[in-house]
Parts: sequence; C-alpha cells; structure tokens
Amino acid sequence: NQLVIRYLKYLMQQNLNYDKDSLDVALTCLQDAFKLQDEQPSSELITLIQKQSSQQTSSQQLKDQGNEAMKQKNFEKAEQLYTQAIDQSQRFGESLEERAVYFANRAAARKSLTQIEKAIDDLKKSVELNPDYQKAWLRLAQFLEETDQKAEAYKIYEQEDKKLSSEQTQEGMKRTKQQFNIPGLPAGLPQNKEELMEKFPMLGDAINDPEIQQLLQKPEIAAKMQQVQQNPMMAMSLMTDPEFQPLMQAFMKKLGPQLGQMFGGGQGGMDFSNLFGGK
Repeated sequence: NQLVIRYLKYLMQQNLNYDKDSLDVALTCLQDAFKLQDEQPSSELITLIQKQSSQQTSSQQLKDQGNEAMKQKNFEKAEQLYTQAIDQSQRFGESLEERAVYFANRAAARKSLTQIEKAIDDLKKSVELNPDYQKAWLRLAQFLEETDQKAEAYKIYEQEDKKLSSEQTQEGMKRTKQQFNIPGLPAGLPQNKEELMEKFPMLGDAINDPEIQQLLQKPEIAAKMQQVQQNPMMAMSLMTDPEFQPLMQAFMKKLGPQLGQMFGGGQGGMDFSNLFGGK
C-alpha cells in the first residue's frame, strides 16, 4: 500500500499527461483507508518509474507513426496506430483537442480502407470533442458529400464558411447546393429540395418523387405554388383548382397508402389515393 502511495505522489510531482485531480482524489482515499502518512518516493521507485516512462510510447509518438504509415500507404497499420493513440490519450486524460486530432486522422485511414461509414463516425466524434476543429468539419462534409448526403454536407460547408470563409468552403457550398437542386424549376420557386421543404413542409418525402418534381416545373403549377408561398391561406382554395389538380393527384397517389394506414390501421385502412380524382 505504501508503495502505491509513493508511486501516485511521484506522478503528481511530474509534468506528465495524467489527470492530477483524479490522482489527488485517489491519494486521499488510499491514505484515509489505510491511515498512511505522507512519504516521499524512494530513489529506487523514482528510477523504476522513469525507466517505465521512457519505455512507454506517447500518444503523440503513436500519431506520428500513424502519419508515417499513411505516407507509405500502409492504411491498416495507420488505423491501428491511431487507435492506440486514442486509447493512450483516454487512459492518461490528455486534452480533448489532441484526442480530436487522433479521431480525425483515423477517419482518413478508414476512408482509405473503404470504411467510410466508420470514418464518418470518427469525424463526428472528433468535432464533438473539439467543435472548433475546422479541418475535421470540412473532412466530414467531404465524406458526407461522397456518400450522397449533399444536404448535410452543404450545412457544414455553410456553417464553416461563416466561421472562416475559404475557397474550400465556398466551392463546397456551390457544389453541394447544385447537386441537390431540382432542375427546371421556375425562377420564382426555391431551387432545391431543402428550400422547397422549408417553404412547403406539406410536400414531405413526396418531393423526391420524379413525377411530382416534373409537375412542379410546369409554369401554371409553379405560379400557384408561388401564390401559396406568398399567402399560405391560398392552399385551401387550390384544392379545387383544375390547374392544381394534377399535383394534388400525384401527391395523394404517393402518400395515400401511408395516410390510409395512419387513419384506418393497416391493410384495411381508408384509401386516400383517389381523393383528388387520381386513378
């Protein structure tokens, strides 16, 4: 017991990457439990600890080794080294900012191993640990973009552009916004799914239906949608408008079965598909 006390006290006196508050609590508990007095560590114990510390690879060294493995395209080894760096960082209570770097680096290794979902998880953890880590945010946006999550990627590019605008954030915003635009929409309507959903939340998942997207491109329907955009109360009168009927029919055809289950309970539910004259 006395040896453990001496060991902990020595760690407290050194500038090592340990959580000193936790060490102090542990020391107090041990001294109270075993009624031990403060003692300075012996020279033999100091020598033993110094030898152990010198043999131990730091998390920073593991990260550097991982970086070297990445340069050599040994991605499996790099992933292992970054994982060890993360474990070491957690074990010795290193700063969250340092740990965020290790997670971001492992994400790059996992991406190279075609484990992109795991890479995205690592980057989400990285920005959770350090919300100001722009490199990790932009890497996350890039990976989301590559997995066809354009709207989420756009939000991150826009968020980071507000913090610190750069060519990368500007190009990312331009690229992702174009990629989730709906082609052919009249100028008066929002040009992408996210903005359309914000203006017309009633569209729901139906906005992804090609037939509905095609109908929205028609000038007469676009004009009616603009009227609703300016005055939401117009929506009720458009329910019986002949020019607006094709959109409502397509809308109910898409969502009718879901509404039927919602209001009628399962297969025997009401059929809303023909509510506006659809077939």
